Amino acid sequence: MRTLKWIVFSFLSLLLLGVLSFYLYLYQSRWTADIDLCGWGKTFPYYVASDYYQVNFLDLKNHFISNTKSSDLNTKKDFIIRIRFLMNCNGEIGQFKVKSYDFDYREIDLSPTISKHFTDLLANYQKWTPPLLANGEAANIHAFYSFRIKQGEIIEVLPK
Repeated sequence: MRTLKWIVFSFLSLLLLGVLSFYLYLYQSRWTADIDLCGWGKTFPYYVASDYYQVNFLDLKNHFISNTKSSDLNTKKDFIIRIRFLMNCNGEIGQFKVKSYDFDYREIDLSPTISKHFTDLLANYQKWTPPLLANGEAANIHAFYSFRIKQGEIIEVLPK
């Protein structure tokens, strides 16, 4: 009898652990965000949303170039900074994730003020077009921009 109780207890414990693990997996895969995601919170890759980059890219690039001076960066390093973010179906963005690399794509640490400069510029950009799927349905997307900086100047913005 004691062995049966132990087996049942072990089984229920493992089952509970599995359910909790699955919940955490779903919770993390939904990018818990500082913005309200539409629908069930599912996000799609940026390239699924029609006209997303074509509408905003040149204006966004000019926004960054015109608002970034060498003195804002205050570094002699050449680097790439990548900012991943979410956009909900209303065109609101948030949940920024920043990584930086040298030109050989080795991860490097940058000053928090540099990261903040780029995330602030992205957050303050007001001309987002709400993303739509091919069927016309509004969607949440996850997207990114990468900025190549050489001698304190933005030389490239990706994706184009």
